Amino acid sequence: MTTVLPDQLAPDHLAQHQLTLDQLVLGGDWTLSPHVITRGAGFPADGVLRLRAAELAAHADELADADQDDPRWAEFRARFDTAARAAGRELQRIAVDDDFRRAVALQNHRLVDSALAPLLRWDADTDPRLAKHRDREGLVASYWQRYCVKNDSIGFFGPVLWSVADGAASTRLRPGTRLTRSMEVFFEPWAIDRLAEVVHELPGMRMWVPPRRNAFVRLDGDLVTPPVGKPVRLTEFEASVLRSCDGRTRARDLGEDAVAVLESFVKRRWVTWKLDVPLSKWPMRELRGFVEGVSDDAVRVPALRMLDRLDAGRADLQLKVHAPAEELTAALLALDATFTELTAGPSTRNAGQAYGGRTLVYCDSRRDADLTLGTTVLAAAEPVRLLADSGRWFCAEVAKGIRPVLNDVYAALAAQRPVVDFAAFWMKSLMPLRTAINTATSAVQQEFWRRWASILDLPEGRRVRYGFTELLPKVRAAFAAEGPGWSAARHFSPDLMVAARDTAAIDRGEFQLVLGEVHMAINAQRSNCLVSQHPDLSVLHAQTDVEFPAPRLLPVLPKGSLPRLSIRTHPGFVRDKDFLLETTHHTVPADRPGLVKAGDVEVRPEGDSLVLRLPTGETFDVLDAFSEILMDAVIDRFKLFDDRPHTPRITVDKVVLCREKWRLPSADVPFAKGKDEARRFVLARRWQHELGLPDQIFVTPNKGAKPVYIDFASPTYVNLLAKFVRRAQTDGAVLTITEMLPDHDELWLRDRAGRAHTSELRFAAFDRTCSAKGQS
Repeated sequence: MTTVLPDQLAPDHLAQHQLTLDQLVLGGDWTLSPHVITRGAGFPADGVLRLRAAELAAHADELADADQDDPRWAEFRARFDTAARAAGRELQRIAVDDDFRRAVALQNHRLVDSALAPLLRWDADTDPRLAKHRDREGLVASYWQRYCVKNDSIGFFGPVLWSVADGAASTRLRPGTRLTRSMEVFFEPWAIDRLAEVVHELPGMRMWVPPRRNAFVRLDGDLVTPPVGKPVRLTEFEASVLRSCDGRTRARDLGEDAVAVLESFVKRRWVTWKLDVPLSKWPMRELRGFVEGVSDDAVRVPALRMLDRLDAGRADLQLKVHAPAEELTAALLALDATFTELTAGPSTRNAGQAYGGRTLVYCDSRRDADLTLGTTVLAAAEPVRLLADSGRWFCAEVAKGIRPVLNDVYAALAAQRPVVDFAAFWMKSLMPLRTAINTATSAVQQEFWRRWASILDLPEGRRVRYGFTELLPKVRAAFAAEGPGWSAARHFSPDLMVAARDTAAIDRGEFQLVLGEVHMAINAQRSNCLVSQHPDLSVLHAQTDVEFPAPRLLPVLPKGSLPRLSIRTHPGFVRDKDFLLETTHHTVPADRPGLVKAGDVEVRPEGDSLVLRLPTGETFDVLDAFSEILMDAVIDRFKLFDDRPHTPRITVDKVVLCREKWRLPSADVPFAKGKDEARRFVLARRWQHELGLPDQIFVTPNKGAKPVYIDFASPTYVNLLAKFVRRAQTDGAVLTITEMLPDHDELWLRDRAGRAHTSELRFAAFDRTCSAKGQS
C-alpha cells in the first residue's frame, strides 16, 4: 500500500482533520477512509471457556471406536454426568450474573422470569436434567457465546468504537475504566407509529393533519397522471386542493369544502391523509413536534398527555440502563404496560425474528476506549485491493446486464406518453428489473467464481499461501473494468480482524489480518447504529464530501424491510445537500430540502444510457434510483469460491483472505439425533476428528443465519450444535463450518483489566474510477 501522509496532524483523538483521497491509498484506484469502526463483543472472550471440559473430551476420544458394550462406557457416563452438572452450575453462575441478566433483559426482558428464573431453581445435586432444563441451558449458552465472541454493535454487549488513522506508525489503544462511555435508549419506530395511529383518532385531530400527495402521482396544471391508467382532468378547485396536499398545509386550512375532495383523493390513492411520523432515531420528537403545533387545547392536551406518559417510561429506562438487572427489567415491563394501556395493542411484534425490532426500545452504545490505527496495519491490508478490484468488476457486469432492460421499459413508455415520469417508469420496471437482476447476479457470480478459481488454482492441502505481487497482474487481467457500474458501487467495505496478542505485537509486525465479511456497493459504516455513536457527525460528512463533492440522488427507503432494513441499519451519511427521491414511502419530512417526488422526475435518454432529470434541472444516472435494490442484490454475493465441501485457509502476505471452511449437508451429521447425551458427545468428537475440525469453530446452520460458536470440548455446546443440526435437517439445510481465527490467544482488544475481547475493523474503501453519469 502506498501511504502518503501530512507532515503534522492534530494530536487529539478523532481530530477534525481530513486525509484527502490522495493521502490514504489502498492501491490502484482505491482509497481508504481514515475513519474505521471497531465492532466487538462486550464480554471477555474467555467467558466461553468456562463451559469447556478438556479432560472429559480426552476421555471421550478414547471411546471413539469402542463397542457399545465396552465396560469403559459406564465410567465415562458417570464422568459425563458429573461434567454436565458442573457445566449446569457454571451456567447458573452465568445466569445470575447481573451484567448477563441486563444484556438478556435488553434483548428480551420476558426471558428473565420465563427462562432464567426456573434455571436458577434447578438443583445440580438432586434434580434430573430433563429436556426443558437442557433447553434453558442451551438458551443461556447461546446468549453467552454471542456476548463473548460475536463482533456485534447493539446494546452494551456490542459497543461501537470509532477510530482514526492519523498517520502514525503505531496502533494506540487507551481503554477506559468502564465498558461503555455512553449508552442511549431509543424507541423503535413501529411503537411510535402505533401511538401516532391512536393520536390520529383523537376527536378533532384529523383536521390538523396535513394531507400529502403521493409521490407517484404527477400533477401538471389541472391534469393528474397516475403511474398506471389514463390522465384525469380536475376541476379548478380540485386541482388547487391537490396542489395544497404538500404535507405541510393542514386540512383545516383548506376549508370544510375540501374535505369531501380529500376523501375522494384518498380513495383514489392520490393522497395520504394520516399522521405519518418521519423516520428518525428519535421518532417521539417528530410526533411531539406535530402535536405541539396543534393550537386547539382540547385536541392538543390529551395527545400530549399520552406522549408524556410513554416518553416518561423511556426516560426512566434511560436512567436505569446501568442499574441492577432487576430494576432494568421492572422499567421495561412498566414501559410495556404503559404502551399497552395507551394503544390497546401488544408491546412486542415479529416474534422469533432476528433483528426484527421486536420490542418497544433498543440501545446503542459507545465503547469506553480510544483507538488510533497505525500505518503498520493499513499497509498490511494491501492485498484487499485484489478483492476490491474483483468487486468493481462484479458490480460493473451486473450493471451491464440490467441497463438494456431499463432501456426497453423506457422505450415502451415513451411510445405511449410524451413525458416519461419516474413514477410510471418505476412501476413498469420493477418486475422485469427484478428478473434481470437475479439473472445477471447469478451469471456474474458463476463467472466470478470461475475466474478466481483460475487465478488461485488451489493445490491440495489445508493451508495455501500467495504473494500479493504474484496475484496482482492476474487479478487485473481477469477483472478489468472501466468503472464500478453505478455511483454507490464505488464503495467496498471489508471487515478485517487483527490476529495479535496486543497492540505492542501489532507494532512489532507480529500479526496477521483475517478477512471477515465483505460488502459490495455500500459503505457499511453508514448504518444509523454506527453513525450515531461517532462523537462528531460533521467529521463523517466531511469524508463523504471528499468522496462525493456534488449532491447525490438517493432513494427514500421504507422504515423497515426484514431481514436487512431497520432504523438501526438505515443510512446515516445523508447530507442536507443530497437529493432524496420519493417513490412510495413517506418516511422523510415533507419540508425537507431536496426531496423530490417520483412523479415530478423525468426519465430521458442521454447517449446510450438513461438519466433522471429533476424539476430543478439536475440530472443523474438512472441506476442511482435503484441503488438500494442493486446493493441488496450484490451485498452478500462476495465469496471467492462456489459451495465446495472444503476450502483451505488462503493467505496473501499478511492477510488471510479465506479461513478454512467446510460445507456439508446437515443430513450427513451422524450424531445429532442421538438421545444418549454421553454417546452423542463421543460421536460428535469422532466426527470432528474425521473431518479434521478444530475444537473451536463457528457454525452457520442455514443460509441467512448468524454463525454460532461451538466448542467440541464442551458438552453444553455440543448439545447446542446437535439442536441446530436437527433444525437444519428438518429444512434440508447445508451447514457451513468455519475455523475460529483469530483464536483465543490472538485477541488484541483489551480492557483496562487486560481482559481480551473479540473484534473486527470495518473499513470503507472508495473507488476513484468514474464511468457512469452521476459518479463524479
